[in-house]
Amino acid sequence: MKNAPLSFCMVICSRRRPALISQALASITALEIPEGVRFSVLVVENDSAPQYAEVLAEFEGKISIQYETEPKPGLTYVRNRALDTAESLGFDWIGGIDDDVVIPKDWLVHMVSAIRTYPDTQVFYGNWIRHNHPDEPKWHPRAHHYNKNPTGKQIKVSSFNNIAVRADVISQSGMGLRFDHRFRFIGGEDTDFTRSYRKAGGIIRAVHGALAEEYNSLERSTMAERLFRVETAEYISAVIRNKHDSKLKALFWSFQTVYRGLVLGISNLVLGLVLILYDKELGLKYISAGRRFFARVRGVFRYYFGSDPELYRDEGA
Repeated sequence: MKNAPLSFCMVICSRRRPALISQALASITALEIPEGVRFSVLVVENDSAPQYAEVLAEFEGKISIQYETEPKPGLTYVRNRALDTAESLGFDWIGGIDDDVVIPKDWLVHMVSAIRTYPDTQVFYGNWIRHNHPDEPKWHPRAHHYNKNPTGKQIKVSSFNNIAVRADVISQSGMGLRFDHRFRFIGGEDTDFTRSYRKAGGIIRAVHGALAEEYNSLERSTMAERLFRVETAEYISAVIRNKHDSKLKALFWSFQTVYRGLVLGISNLVLGLVLILYDKELGLKYISAGRRFFARVRGVFRYYFGSDPELYRDEGA
């Protein structure tokens, strides 16, 4: 029996990163297109002075690409523009990867197989890995996979760096979900999006074979940048929990995070200071782990007593 026809639009939102968008599109053009699938790409550039036209021209004739721009800076604005455009184009499914991600040629095969296997599911989330930069110190945390769950397993959290979403999640005749503008510059709007989807009764399933690979830049590999991103991630978690959970539950989670962060931060820091006398690399590894726990604590305190970290104000998307 033949599979029913299916249309799939891959969305990429980007701002001022032409080399990365070119790299991402190069991996997409190599995709194997499953039988019965109509595939297209939507690139939405977040800039008042767009610069991607020449980059996209290099892929003309290789793959169907629609190009849109969103002048208002901010992750939520460009992503909502992408959803509005994808909805107007009438695709059955919308995929999403970040512009600094590359995917293997069988990515779409795995996603479409999961879509056809689990018709009760409207959101699928793939497996991904962030590779360390070659010049990072050896004592930095090693690269590891995220969402290593087997295909079909129900999961609670996902983001738009490696995802497939059925159209009725975003259509005005369905759930009509969009990104919340309070996350405009801090990030986490995609986690909030899927949290709203789950609260509406939606199911998220893992797709292990749909791998996305991200390569850390040297700028993002410094300890200061890593700690800032850990702090921001905890700040975002506090925002999301206070939005979706009761105030009491969110406060209890914050207390747990602070308590655990202080205990493990101090433990790792003390152990690292002892070990550094005998093995410098191992000692630095534990010290950096302790500093990351302290960064989580700072993220929680920043939510209650500080200001938005605005991680993406300059990058925009």
